[in-house]
Amino acid sequence: MGKSGRTKTRARLYSNFFLLPFLFFSACQKELPEAQTQPRKEDSAQPQAPTGKAKNASPAQARAENTPSSLAQPGQKNKKARQTGATPLTHSCAQLSCEQFPDAHEALDYLAAEDRPIVIGFGEAHGRRGQKSVSTVQRFTKEILPLFQGHASSLTLELLMPPQGGCAPAKERAQATSQKITQGQKETNQNEYVALGHAALDHGITPDILRVSCAELSAATESEAPVASMMALVASQTAKALRLELEKNRTQNSPSSETQASTSLVLAYGGALHNDPQPSPEKRTWSYGPEMKEATGNRFTAIDLLVADQMLDTPTWQAMPWYDSALAARQQFTRGQVALIRLGEKSWTILWL
Repeated sequence: MGKSGRTKTRARLYSNFFLLPFLFFSACQKELPEAQTQPRKEDSAQPQAPTGKAKNASPAQARAENTPSSLAQPGQKNKKARQTGATPLTHSCAQLSCEQFPDAHEALDYLAAEDRPIVIGFGEAHGRRGQKSVSTVQRFTKEILPLFQGHASSLTLELLMPPQGGCAPAKERAQATSQKITQGQKETNQNEYVALGHAALDHGITPDILRVSCAELSAATESEAPVASMMALVASQTAKALRLELEKNRTQNSPSSETQASTSLVLAYGGALHNDPQPSPEKRTWSYGPEMKEATGNRFTAIDLLVADQMLDTPTWQAMPWYDSALAARQQFTRGQVALIRLGEKSWTILWL
């Protein structure tokens, strides 16, 4: 198979899990200017647990504001929640263990108490063209993001922005690669990521995107395997952005306050190929997980997000580590609830049933 054939094959195989939204630099940056330049508020360096119920708050927001959560203080078991029904129902799902929860809030609370993370990398299967149901990123925006209000300082999104001026040949090559990868994806995927950035701002969480230099973009697009090189570029730029956010938190938080330092969570959201803490050797450069694991002293947690009704019976999906367990959970658990699948050390999948 020639170079062109290999590129098309890889683009087809990984289009579900790799966004590569290069159009962001021309089509979307005008919609999210504050996300790129907004300075952090002085009080955001010392997040406090919410105390009052916001007017017209959604159920998820109300729960975030009024329910004690181990997201507020990772590692401190939420005994009250456990006493009021959060104890999971444990099952065997294929070769992995899984628990059933009433909603994503309880699942997140459980894994946060187990892992005590300071960086959480969320990974999704991107929406497919023609998909009519609520997408994974929309569910995250409405159900999960509000839980981090007051507890997370930043959210890095898988939106790659090339340099503003010049670099035209590299941009054209990148755009061509992007179109091959995203041709089967939902047309509104990028807009939904932009909406997620706006929602983060509304919750006091600073959104950020991935910025690359002309040299970095040229090197990736001129390689013999541009799709794989772009994946590696996304992973390295995400790791770079997360390291900067970690350093900001360490600088702005009081060194004498362990609680404050531990509750300034740093979040990332993107494709499920990029957050794996233990990727296979051939995919090692595609994931920022190992670097974050080292940078945080093993306080990085990876969470893949799935919607049961959107799973596909294809080789690409079947190759994912959670596939068989997700099928088992879908058969065993109650529709409308949430399954939490433990993939390995500090690696999980949340499945909406």
